[in-house]
Amino acid sequence: MVLMQSLDTFDDLAELDINTGRIRWFSRRANSAAVSRPIHGHIAQLHGRTLCFYRRGGVLHFRVDNKDFELTENTLVNLVRVDHDTNCIKVTREGTSLFSWTYRRPLVFPPLGLDPTPFIEEEDHDFCLFVYNVANDPGRRERIYAGHTLKFR
Repeated sequence: MVLMQSLDTFDDLAELDINTGRIRWFSRRANSAAVSRPIHGHIAQLHGRTLCFYRRGGVLHFRVDNKDFELTENTLVNLVRVDHDTNCIKVTREGTSLFSWTYRRPLVFPPLGLDPTPFIEEEDHDFCLFVYNVANDPGRRERIYAGHTLKFR
Protein backbone atom coordinates (compact mmCIF):
# COMPACT_ATOMS: atom_id res chain seq x y z
CA MET A 1 0.00 0.00 0.00
CA VAL A 2 1.14 3.50 -0.85
CA LEU A 3 -0.08 6.26 1.49
CA MET A 4 -0.54 9.61 -0.24
CA GLN A 5 -1.45 13.11 0.92
CA SER A 6 -4.05 14.94 -1.15
CA LEU A 7 -2.62 17.98 -2.89
CA ASP A 8 -6.17 19.41 -2.99
CA THR A 9 -7.30 19.08 0.66
CA PHE A 10 -5.01 18.76 3.68
CA ASP A 11 -7.42 16.51 5.61
CA ASP A 12 -7.63 13.93 2.80
CA LEU A 13 -5.34 10.92 2.59
CA ALA A 14 -5.50 8.01 0.17
CA GLU A 15 -4.09 4.52 0.08
CA LEU A 16 -3.23 3.04 -3.30
CA ASP A 17 -3.11 -0.74 -3.60
CA ILE A 18 -0.49 -1.02 -6.33
CA ASN A 19 -1.54 -4.58 -7.17
CA THR A 20 -5.20 -3.81 -7.86
CA GLY A 21 -5.07 -0.07 -8.54
CA ARG A 22 -7.79 0.45 -5.94
CA ILE A 23 -7.66 3.77 -4.08
CA ARG A 24 -9.23 4.19 -0.66
CA TRP A 25 -9.79 7.78 0.46
CA PHE A 26 -10.11 8.71 4.12
CA SER A 27 -9.90 11.66 6.46
CA ARG A 28 -6.93 12.18 8.74
CA ARG A 29 -9.40 13.56 11.30
CA ALA A 30 -11.36 10.30 11.25
CA ASN A 31 -8.26 8.08 11.20
CA SER A 32 -5.74 9.39 13.71
CA ALA A 33 -3.56 6.26 13.38
CA ALA A 34 -2.78 7.15 9.76
CA VAL A 35 -1.36 10.51 10.77
CA SER A 36 1.79 8.90 12.17
CA ARG A 37 2.41 6.73 9.09
CA PRO A 38 4.96 7.90 6.50
CA ILE A 39 3.64 9.62 3.39
CA HIS A 40 4.91 8.04 0.15
CA GLY A 41 3.46 10.55 -2.31
CA HIS A 42 0.70 12.93 -3.32
CA ILE A 43 -2.64 12.48 -5.04
CA ALA A 44 -5.02 14.91 -6.76
CA GLN A 45 -8.24 14.98 -8.71
CA LEU A 46 -8.09 17.06 -11.90
CA HIS A 47 -10.87 17.25 -14.50
CA GLY A 48 -12.27 13.84 -13.58
CA ARG A 49 -8.91 12.09 -13.51
CA THR A 50 -7.00 10.77 -10.51
CA LEU A 51 -3.30 11.69 -10.54
CA CYS A 52 -0.73 10.10 -8.21
CA PHE A 53 2.95 10.86 -7.75
CA TYR A 54 4.86 8.59 -5.40
CA ARG A 55 8.05 6.66 -4.77
CA ARG A 56 8.11 2.87 -4.56
CA GLY A 57 11.21 0.73 -4.40
CA GLY A 58 13.40 3.78 -4.87
CA VAL A 59 11.70 4.73 -8.17
CA LEU A 60 9.32 7.64 -8.71
CA HIS A 61 5.97 6.83 -10.30
CA PHE A 62 3.42 9.04 -12.03
CA ARG A 63 0.01 7.42 -12.21
CA VAL A 64 -2.99 8.70 -14.14
CA ASP A 65 -6.16 6.75 -13.42
CA ASN A 66 -5.07 3.12 -14.04
CA LYS A 67 -1.93 3.90 -16.05
CA ASP A 68 1.30 3.83 -14.04
CA PHE A 69 4.58 5.21 -15.38
CA GLU A 70 7.92 4.54 -13.72
CA LEU A 71 9.96 7.73 -13.98
CA THR A 72 13.28 6.00 -14.56
CA GLU A 73 16.46 7.77 -15.64
CA ASN A 74 15.50 7.41 -19.31
CA THR A 75 11.93 8.69 -18.84
CA LEU A 76 11.23 12.32 -19.70
CA VAL A 77 8.37 14.44 -18.43
CA ASN A 78 7.60 17.51 -20.51
CA LEU A 79 5.02 20.22 -19.95
CA VAL A 80 3.96 22.60 -22.71
CA ARG A 81 1.79 25.66 -22.21
CA VAL A 82 -0.59 25.34 -25.14
CA ASP A 83 -2.30 28.68 -24.53
CA HIS A 84 -3.33 30.98 -21.68
CA ASP A 85 -5.55 28.34 -20.02
CA THR A 86 -4.21 25.01 -21.26
CA ASN A 87 -1.18 22.78 -20.65
CA CYS A 88 -0.12 19.49 -22.18
CA ILE A 89 1.89 17.00 -20.11
CA LYS A 90 3.85 14.33 -21.98
CA VAL A 91 5.73 11.30 -20.69
CA THR A 92 8.23 9.67 -23.07
CA ARG A 93 10.83 6.95 -22.72
CA GLU A 94 13.65 6.54 -25.24
CA GLY A 95 11.68 8.51 -27.83
CA THR A 96 8.46 6.54 -27.37
CA SER A 97 5.38 8.43 -26.18
CA LEU A 98 3.89 6.76 -23.10
CA PHE A 99 1.30 9.38 -22.18
CA SER A 100 0.02 12.73 -23.36
CA TRP A 101 -2.81 14.77 -21.85
CA THR A 102 -4.00 18.27 -22.62
CA TYR A 103 -5.82 19.82 -19.67
CA ARG A 104 -7.09 23.18 -18.46
CA ARG A 105 -4.85 24.67 -15.82
CA PRO A 106 -6.55 24.99 -12.44
CA LEU A 107 -7.85 28.43 -11.56
CA VAL A 108 -5.68 30.00 -8.88
CA PHE A 109 -7.72 32.13 -6.52
CA PRO A 110 -6.70 34.41 -5.07
CA PRO A 111 -4.03 35.09 -7.70
CA LEU A 112 -0.53 34.17 -6.52
CA GLY A 113 0.48 37.81 -6.23
CA LEU A 114 -2.34 38.43 -3.75
CA ASP A 115 -2.25 35.13 -1.85
CA PRO A 116 -1.05 35.71 1.74
CA THR A 117 0.26 32.12 2.04
CA PRO A 118 4.07 32.21 2.29
CA PHE A 119 6.09 30.41 -0.39
CA ILE A 120 3.04 29.34 -2.42
CA GLU A 121 3.73 28.69 -6.09
CA GLU A 122 1.78 27.71 -9.19
CA GLU A 123 2.81 24.05 -8.72
CA ASP A 124 0.88 24.01 -5.44
CA HIS A 125 -2.30 24.29 -7.55
CA ASP A 126 -1.31 22.43 -10.74
CA PHE A 127 -0.43 18.79 -10.03
CA CYS A 128 1.03 18.17 -13.50
CA LEU A 129 3.30 21.20 -13.14
CA PHE A 130 4.41 19.82 -9.76
CA VAL A 131 5.27 16.44 -11.34
CA TYR A 132 7.10 18.16 -14.21
CA ASN A 133 9.11 20.40 -11.87
CA VAL A 134 10.21 17.53 -9.62
CA ALA A 135 10.97 15.15 -12.50
CA ASN A 136 13.21 17.75 -14.13
CA ASP A 137 15.12 18.88 -11.03
CA PRO A 138 17.74 16.24 -10.12
CA GLY A 139 17.94 17.37 -6.48
CA ARG A 140 14.19 17.35 -5.88
CA ARG A 141 13.82 14.13 -7.84
CA GLU A 142 16.35 12.41 -5.59
CA ARG A 143 14.96 13.80 -2.31
CA ILE A 144 11.20 13.66 -2.71
CA TYR A 145 9.57 10.83 -0.77
CA ALA A 146 13.01 9.27 -0.19
CA GLY A 147 13.50 7.81 3.25
CA HIS A 148 9.89 8.62 4.09
CA THR A 149 10.95 11.90 5.67
CA LEU A 150 7.70 13.66 4.76
CA LYS A 151 5.32 13.21 7.70
CA PHE A 152 2.34 15.22 8.79
CA ARG A 153 1.20 15.31 12.41
